[in-house]
Amino acid sequence: MAQSRKAENAKKRRRWEKHLEDWAASGVTQVAYCHVHNLSRQQFQYWKKRLHPDKVDPKNEGLSLEGLCASWPGRLKVPSC
Repeated sequence: MAQSRKAENAKKRRRWEKHLEDWAASGVTQVAYCHVHNLSRQQFQYWKKRLHPDKVDPKNEGLSLEGLCASWPGRLKVPSC
């Protein structure tokens, strides 16, 4: 049973590492990335701090959806687009 929990935790860690890499490469805010990928912003913050405590940047924690249309065409409709 302990082995399956370790495997589950490793899988979860890899999933969030991938999300953090994809977000960093996307150029959109955390809020926009979480919205498009249906992720909890709180969980995103938790994993970001847990996996990369030295890279936490308060500028990227804003609520702006600016740039969302250009970065995610066809995936999300925003009235201002």
